Amino acid sequence: MRISGILEDDYGIVDGATIIVLRDGKRTNVAVISDQNGQFEIVNDQIKSNDKVEIRYLGNKTIIDSVNRFTGETKNIKMEEDIDELDDVIVTATVGKKPNELVLDYTPVKKTQLNPVILFGILGIVTIGAIVLIIKKSK
Repeated sequence: MRISGILEDDYGIVDGATIIVLRDGKRTNVAVISDQNGQFEIVNDQIKSNDKVEIRYLGNKTIIDSVNRFTGETKNIKMEEDIDELDDVIVTATVGKKPNELVLDYTPVKKTQLNPVILFGILGIVTIGAIVLIIKKSK
């Protein structure tokens, strides 16, 4: 069986998307990646009419549909953007006894919890720690 398509989103072609054949809800080893023109093609005799195709691309919603949708003529497939926005992100840093022991972490928060003084203080500590680390390594 041959399945194919051309992937697009709101910004144009989608190159580098992963296309995987699913059997009984599980991924198989039959897979390809869309090319720089957004095109993909899989020709494999092991593909069955009751299999499904999963199309994944970072920033877009995953498409799972029957292989029958992708047989015959090559069709344009529109991918939808998957937006998950956060209000703000706070970056924290912990500097250990040695300058190279720097641990960064982040926590998404609501806008009402954000305190700019704390945020800029932490960024200052991270910057100072990075400068100390660079100076120490350059010696």
